[in-house]
This record gives sequence, structure tokens and C-alpha cells, in this order.
Amino acid sequence: MKKAGKENKEVENTIDELNTMNLSEEERIMYEEREKAIINYNFGMASAERHGKEEGLKEGLKEGEEKKKIEIIENMLKLKIDDETIKKSVNITDEELAKYKKKYMYNKTI
Repeated sequence: MKKAGKENKEVENTIDELNTMNLSEEERIMYEEREKAIINYNFGMASAERHGKEEGLKEGLKEGEEKKKIEIIENMLKLKIDDETIKKSVNITDEELAKYKKKYMYNKTI
């Protein structure tokens, strides 16, 4: 079945080439410009898709790291580990720790 599909594509390409040969010079130029535009469009779309996937992956990893950091902080708070140790362990500031503590205490009461 794949061979038939490949043969059909080859036949289509051959017919396309023959039709192109029958075009006037002006028509051929227009045809070639259109083909170039399609190729450029497809390349641009593929490039944008690749870029989007890369950015999505980076964002996902960053979110995952942040969730893990919060989980570690919450576990350390549950164990009543002192603030200095928590800050050094997860590399956060006093302000960030205060924010996490406030959030932890709010979630604890729910």
C-alpha cells in the first residue's frame, strides 16, 4: 500500500512538472514564486512550532521546579525546621520565606 502511495506521488510530481513546462515564461515565474512562498511558509511554521515547544518545555520545567521548591518548604515547615536552614536549603530570601509561610498557614487551615 505504501508503494502505491509513493508511486501516486511520483506520478503527481511528473504531471506537475509537465504542466509547468507548458506554462508561458510569465506563468512559470508566477508558479515558481508561489512554490517558494509555500516552502517559506512551511519552514516558518515548522520553526515557530519548534520554538513554541521549546518555550513550553522551559516553562513547564520552571513550574515543576517551583512546585518542588514549595513542597520542600512545606515539608520543612511541618518538621519545624528553623528559617535559616530553610532559606539556605532552597536558596530563598526572607521575603520569599514569609510568603511561603503565609501560604502554608492558609492551606493548613483549609
